[in-house]
Amino acid sequence: MRSLYSKDEMLLAVAKKKPRLQSLIDDLDNLTTDQINNLQEPLWIKEALTILKSTNGIGQKERLDLILENSEKQAELVKSIPPKTYEVRIWDGSPEFIGTDLGHYHHSWKIEVDSGDSFMLLDDEQVRFGDSVIRVDEWNRHPLMLNSNFVGYMTLDNYRGFHKALLNQKHKL
Repeated sequence: MRSLYSKDEMLLAVAKKKPRLQSLIDDLDNLTTDQINNLQEPLWIKEALTILKSTNGIGQKERLDLILENSEKQAELVKSIPPKTYEVRIWDGSPEFIGTDLGHYHHSWKIEVDSGDSFMLLDDEQVRFGDSVIRVDEWNRHPLMLNSNFVGYMTLDNYRGFHKALLNQKHKL
């Protein structure tokens, strides 16, 4: 029959009723790993004592609670970080295919850009045209910069709204 307890939690639970085991747990700071291995106790107790020694006497449930609490604090900190902004531009040149040839990158393609199309310069040689993201290396980025006008810096959500508004205006919706 299996227990829902880990070895260290089981030892902490059993030690509440066995003073001999509780004294081992209380004296854990003074015991070395060799002394724990030389105890005349069952193997699971030695293993549990070794785990408790490495975690400063904190059982698995308490460790998990600390991890959960810490992750919730980190999630709150992440929410307070402002979203990243990227440069947004509008294509002002004649229609052209923009992108990187397949020879340099796996899974790359080109996209046709018309006058008035907006795009966002992302990190890592990526450019977002509407909902499509393509790779554009430094050599192919040059025409993007020459044939476009700077709009501003936007978050991804702001760009989606901006792009949608441009499409509605272009198609008179």
